Amino acid sequence: MYAILGNREHKIDEADKAIYLAEGYSIYDDSFDLVDQPGQDASNEEIEKLKAENKKLKAENTKLKNKLKAVEGEPGRKESEGQ
Repeated sequence: MYAILGNREHKIDEADKAIYLAEGYSIYDDSFDLVDQPGQDASNEEIEKLKAENKKLKAENTKLKNKLKAVEGEPGRKESEGQ
């Protein structure tokens, strides 16, 4: 786990997390994924829920974009159709 503030980076234990958060450091796991940050109002559970929803919506968006490309690429389709 790492505590990062600006260009300062410290390898820390779970026990030191609260101390570094109080000093304004952001906390990252060993893969450098954000775990916690100072002044964070949302719980980690809520953040994970939002990340899952974001992933789902991005997949749906990609699917719809691909469907739109397929429809636009159909032969005989005029530009003014469907607008």
